[in-house]
Amino acid sequence: MGLIELIIGSTLVGGLTGFVMHLLTNKEKMIKPRNLDYSIEFGFWADVIYGAVAALFSVTYLLPTPQDPETLIAYSILAGLSAQSVLLKKRIDTESSKHENGQSMEQLENETLTVEDDKPTNKDEER
Repeated sequence: MGLIELIIGSTLVGGLTGFVMHLLTNKEKMIKPRNLDYSIEFGFWADVIYGAVAALFSVTYLLPTPQDPETLIAYSILAGLSAQSVLLKKRIDTESSKHENGQSMEQLENETLTVEDDKPTNKDEER
């Protein structure tokens, strides 16, 4: 197997694995790329790119000398899956930090409300 076949094959298999994992993670829906105010959201292309790059890296650097296409496909799929697990971990951490920050803001608001409730108002002073 030549170097060009190795690069093209691993990139295609890793990208396909990334796409399949995108569909599985997002409840069989494909998120389209879109432009935001200050950035670009790549949507499903991000998963495809991560899978392809991880597969290419694993096959070229981690696999000693691939002799057969089955080994190439197996390593590419494993690398694509591991890239998706890294992305999933990142999403979970982001969501949990959002939840923690939201919860701490609610706690701050509740503390502020209880302190303000304890202060006498002008109406209380008039009585």
